[in-house]
Amino acid sequence: MAITICVIGESGTGKSTSTGRIPELDIEGLDPKVTAFINVMDKPLPFRGSKKSYGTKISEGGNYAAVTDGIDMLGLLQHINDTRLDIKNVVIDDFQFIMADEFMKKAMIKSYDKFNEIGKHAYDVITYGKNMREDINFIALTHSDYDDKAGVHKMKTIGEHFA
Repeated sequence: MAITICVIGESGTGKSTSTGRIPELDIEGLDPKVTAFINVMDKPLPFRGSKKSYGTKISEGGNYAAVTDGIDMLGLLQHINDTRLDIKNVVIDDFQFIMADEFMKKAMIKSYDKFNEIGKHAYDVITYGKNMREDINFIALTHSDYDDKAGVHKMKTIGEHFA
């Protein structure tokens, strides 16, 4: 079973930045030689040298992928788990956008079933991630949301609060 880490924070608080090397702050970051970076939004990584460190696709033996679809992500995680024994860290950046992307693709579907499907796909990614090899750190970076009713910060999801 992988070590599972979820970093939850508001936009711009350094979740993505913290994965990279920032010498002026004595932050080593994650070693790109053993880290697979799955960038859901395919946005530029916010640290110097990111293109050099994460410039080759995982499918080509590298350490970077841009994947929005939860089902595709499951296939990628399985590929990493089964064939990429060199990978020790798997980072999914902006995890909540897996749900947002699927929600927008299904925006015109009126059935509540779409929320069940979106939730199931996100659940499947997290469940597979935590069940990866025991030598993997599975890291999900995601935005926070404040639940007024419960008075707590939580991971941002799609749908209404029912607390």
